[in-house]
Amino acid sequence: MRRFTLCLFAVLFAAVAFASAPVVQQSAAPVPETPTVKDHDTYNDGWIEVFPVPLNGLVADRPGRDLDAIDSTVVLDSMEGTLPPWTTIDLTDIGLFWHINDTLPLGGSGVAWWCADTALAKPPMGGGYNDHWLQFLMADTLDLTSAVAPIRLAFKARWKIEAPGGETPPYDMWDGWNMWASNNGGATWNLIDPIVGPAYTGQNAYSFGEIWGYGAGIQAWGGTAYANAYVPFEFNLDAFAGTGNFLVRWAFASDDGFSAIDDSSYYGLIVDSIRITDGAALSLLLSNDGEWDEFGREQGPLAGNTWVYEDTTYNSPTNSWNGEPGHSLLCGIESYPIVLPVGYNRLSVRYWVWCDLPDSDGDNDNSLEDFYDLWIAREDGIYRRVVYDYGYDNGEPAPGGNSLNDWVYRTVGLTSGGTQTPFIDITADSGHTVTLMFRLRTDGNDDGGVGSGLHIDDVEIMATRAAAIDMALRDLTVPFPTTRGMARSYTYRIVNEGLNNIGNALRHFLYYKRPDGTVQANTQVVLAATLTPGQDTLVTQTWTPDQAGSYLNRVAGNYVGDGDRTNDTVWTPVNVPLNSDSNLAVTVQPVGVYELAYHLRTMQSAFLNPRFIRYTPAADGVPAGTVAAYDITKIKVVWQYDEALADTGATTRIEFWAAGPDSNHPGTRFHQIVTQIDTSETVGAAGRVHWWTMDLTGIAALQNRSGDFWVSVTPMDSIGGPLPLPMGRSVTEAPLYDGHHFVVRRDTNAIAVDDLTLYRVGTTNDVILNWSAPNAGYMFKVYRLANPEQDPQFWTLLTPDWITDTQYTDTGVVGLATTKLFYVVIGHGGPLNPSPGRYLVQTTIVPH
Repeated sequence: MRRFTLCLFAVLFAAVAFASAPVVQQSAAPVPETPTVKDHDTYNDGWIEVFPVPLNGLVADRPGRDLDAIDSTVVLDSMEGTLPPWTTIDLTDIGLFWHINDTLPLGGSGVAWWCADTALAKPPMGGGYNDHWLQFLMADTLDLTSAVAPIRLAFKARWKIEAPGGETPPYDMWDGWNMWASNNGGATWNLIDPIVGPAYTGQNAYSFGEIWGYGAGIQAWGGTAYANAYVPFEFNLDAFAGTGNFLVRWAFASDDGFSAIDDSSYYGLIVDSIRITDGAALSLLLSNDGEWDEFGREQGPLAGNTWVYEDTTYNSPTNSWNGEPGHSLLCGIESYPIVLPVGYNRLSVRYWVWCDLPDSDGDNDNSLEDFYDLWIAREDGIYRRVVYDYGYDNGEPAPGGNSLNDWVYRTVGLTSGGTQTPFIDITADSGHTVTLMFRLRTDGNDDGGVGSGLHIDDVEIMATRAAAIDMALRDLTVPFPTTRGMARSYTYRIVNEGLNNIGNALRHFLYYKRPDGTVQANTQVVLAATLTPGQDTLVTQTWTPDQAGSYLNRVAGNYVGDGDRTNDTVWTPVNVPLNSDSNLAVTVQPVGVYELAYHLRTMQSAFLNPRFIRYTPAADGVPAGTVAAYDITKIKVVWQYDEALADTGATTRIEFWAAGPDSNHPGTRFHQIVTQIDTSETVGAAGRVHWWTMDLTGIAALQNRSGDFWVSVTPMDSIGGPLPLPMGRSVTEAPLYDGHHFVVRRDTNAIAVDDLTLYRVGTTNDVILNWSAPNAGYMFKVYRLANPEQDPQFWTLLTPDWITDTQYTDTGVVGLATTKLFYVVIGHGGPLNPSPGRYLVQTTIVPH
């Protein structure tokens, strides 16, 4: 399921400094150094050049753009009319998809009514449903003025539709179908319930209620329980006796998320053996087995097309496309056919956008409402989604930024689950004739405000070709702590990005620029290894800084015949994952001061709970004498940016714990800090996230410590959600497995248990927990909490041993002193997938 929602909670990391001297703040993220043309650095044996080589656009309406030595512009459309025009489309005008078909999914025989698009034909189904559908099938008009009870509608149906899960209340399902009847020829319609057959899957279908404006309370069937066999239905129509203009219809609705575009096995809805009878003798009023194409068909209401070609707003003079704001829009601009070249290692899309759509989440339900996406189609005309995006700062360096405020350059996007792509990839379409489409999507209101809409300009397709010989350097990582006079091992990778083998003499240079601007060393390294195309090798070196302060470290390659010099140099530190207002410096502490951090390193977590972090100074290279006696003088935390904090702030508890009996359990708490955090403390220039720092100098409990210790960071306020979940990293209140929620920054070391639900067993005092495993082979432990802020060391462990079941019964708990029960389920993947996960749900249970 693709759903687009906002991340609610911060990702937390901690860096702790030792000894009593002040600590210089560590840089929080690499900002790429821009080398000037022929920026020479002198090494022992000559010159190393790092510079971009200009190339002009190959097929463009605006030649002369400088590119690097390997990239070439395939298309650069500045929307000035010199290339063929783009066309606009109202995508709510999709056509009619109820049809009679004798080639049914799963080898079904005979003929039947099928709500599907056979143009989406892919094995094994031969067709399926798409996003944003509202399709009606209406039986013939009947005169029931003489009909007598019992009047019955009967048919059989089978369907494979998106399953419920992860919806924001009041909605409890996504796509679905249902039945309606009218006693006035279709002027008004009433939802009808079956007397035979399964009950409606959900009471509030998101597709009907939110996408198509029916509101809450629309029941529907969905899911996959009846995907492989027909199930019979019967409806009581006695209430319509005496009606002279009776109609019945089947309605199928989908939202803008998961469909057969994502999984070709989702074939939609099939209906057969339709009968309407009256009287005890079952007089036949209507019969249709799909042999007669006599039923009526309709689609949902059209939303309109607001795209205009304008000259009032643009990135490059003097024109651009503007999707003007409106309600319930699904409209697009489609490019002319573009022939993509072959022989390139990468094809990517880049463009300029001003996404002035402030109603991205106006009702704060954590679901995107006004946004846009980019699609691509090959010669068959079937579109697939490439990325989606909305008005926010996605962290791209300038000229990127927050597209809600002004024009920015987009080179990345979001995919299912909210993962940010490294580039907008269309490499798989190499050699095809394609069209691109930007689609504007809005909801039915303006509760988040109204802007000027979506603006698109200067669309590019970039082709990247590898050189025949290309040795690249990547991932220079210098770990904490880095202290003057302390030898530290660091690593980097040599990668073969060319088309041929490289080897025998992989020559490169190690470069350390001191805080005073002098060079500590220029050391040449020659690695005797052979790398095939795409292969890489990890290199480990040792460095002992001789000054305190900010170093700029670099590794530069010099391989004979290298055809691409733009990737020969790698700077430090790439181990810091967030944007920063500072430079690339590695901060070297004075003698006796050590700074630890665990943001990209293996760490131990209490109870597999990642908000508890165990610090082991000795394992990090801190000298034994210092480990035996140190002061904790500073703590640093990285908070994910939350715009709401700019005004309200958030209370946070920071706790320090003794080492404990083993590596999974903290000891006693020896200090606690409760403080208020607001955005002004966590976000610097241009909205970039940086380290939040608290000075701990002089706190008696933090002085003269020894050995290992734990730190926990707990958000105590609910930021954008109903619960103050006691979790520090990778936290979202909904499951992550199916993409209902996206997290712009997600720590891959924490995988959430999915779909944790609780229900009471009849009138007993038992509660059953159900959940889904993120991956096969998971094991679980179940805990009960007194409250969502309870310290983990006091949780009640209900399963002393790991269990493999995804269900647990907590017996006799209803009627305890509290009327609210809180549970945590921890998942562990074992040796093949050691990543832990946890998910917390609150439920209210009233004792009887």
